[in-house]
Amino acid sequence: MQTLELMTQALIVAQASGEMADWIAPVVIVVVILIVAALAVASRKNVEADASSDDTPRPTQVKDIDPKIKQYTTNVDEIREQGFDEAEIEAILAKPRDQRTMAEVRKLNLAKKASKTLKERITAVEQTQLARQEHDEFDAHGEVETPTEDDTSSSESTEAEVESKSGDVAEQKEDDAKSFEDGLGKTRDGFSKEFFGLFKGKEQLDEDLRDAIEEFLYTSDIGAKAATKIMAQIDRTKDEVKRDPTRVWEFVRRYITEEMLAAREDKLDIGKHAPFVMLIVGVNGAGKTTTIGKLASRYKRQGKKVLVVAGDTFRAAAVEQLEVWTERVNVPIHKGKTEADPASVVFDGIARGVEEGFDVILCDTSGRLHTDIRLMDELKKIERVSGKALEGAPHETVLVLDANSGQNAVAQARTFGEALGISGLILTKLDGTARGGVIMGIGEELDVPVRYVGIGEGIKDLREFDAREFADALFL
Repeated sequence: MQTLELMTQALIVAQASGEMADWIAPVVIVVVILIVAALAVASRKNVEADASSDDTPRPTQVKDIDPKIKQYTTNVDEIREQGFDEAEIEAILAKPRDQRTMAEVRKLNLAKKASKTLKERITAVEQTQLARQEHDEFDAHGEVETPTEDDTSSSESTEAEVESKSGDVAEQKEDDAKSFEDGLGKTRDGFSKEFFGLFKGKEQLDEDLRDAIEEFLYTSDIGAKAATKIMAQIDRTKDEVKRDPTRVWEFVRRYITEEMLAAREDKLDIGKHAPFVMLIVGVNGAGKTTTIGKLASRYKRQGKKVLVVAGDTFRAAAVEQLEVWTERVNVPIHKGKTEADPASVVFDGIARGVEEGFDVILCDTSGRLHTDIRLMDELKKIERVSGKALEGAPHETVLVLDANSGQNAVAQARTFGEALGISGLILTKLDGTARGGVIMGIGEELDVPVRYVGIGEGIKDLREFDAREFADALFL
């Protein structure tokens, strides 16, 4: 191509200087054009030849796509008319999630759109598979509860043997359980260090420092009631204490520990009633199902005969997920039919527990938003029906709250407290948040004891609340 360009330029120069006849120039130009055209055609043929010899599929090629995929329609009305082969759906669900083909995944998604019943079934199976995967990961760390001969014959054990076993287990130190110090690390690095940082370098408790403390407390997750109580105590301190901010900090720390946290400590005595009936309430996502599983494990390790009642009959996969836990800790479960009346399931479960001589009956309940009036009415009904199944039941109605939700947990506590006779709290997921101070706000809102706190994912990381131990870890 460069040679042709040079020839053309030389021709133009020669013609301009008058050294070439007039008829020669047009002939040469035509020849140049023909040569260029011939080269272009040859180049195109070479490209096509290379493409035909290349084995790599082009983006436009669709011959490798499964033809069955093209037969699926995304029109929901057509899907309803055609219907689904439920056996085929069950066969797909039986496969591990990572082994399903794209066509199978698409079929499941379309089935969920077309049928409410299939949607609930598919969602239940998928959530249960995820729960089993989570427990498999726990078991990989050596935390699985393996049934023993004592487990299978516990109902035949004598009362003396059970009491002896309970005492021995209670005295064992759970070395593999997470400590309060580890579980409250994020709260300590957040709330506690920031609070203490206000006092560092200050010579006295002047108005500026007081305003900074007040702003910090009212904007933290401890709630307005707890913040007001702490500020009132600070204002009442003597002048000699105010002259030394370090002494003010020690005073605040002691007040939180000995007054606010200590007021929330009251160990649950499940031996006061036989059987001991506990209702577990809370919104979805707070950790209710996991908490029930860990409570069942805890009481079983204490030598108690435990029955779990699956009272959440409406949420997809609620019963299946609870079954995963009961299988893992090797305790029986009482369940009703899908979408059965929750109160009737709880009534029958308590009646079964009385008849079969269980020591502890843990009743799960439906969990939706705490602002749902129907949920509260349903929980009130369950509470009433429990008393009909066994006089005095429930002996404990415990509210499960997620520490990560901060002030929203305080709002949940207020709403549940107004509707039900909440007698205890369980605060979960403290290890994953810097909002552990919310325990003070919730306590002030409900004025009920904190029974247990969740400080880790392990099955033994649901710990009895100990105010001194909690405070030492919080203000380390």
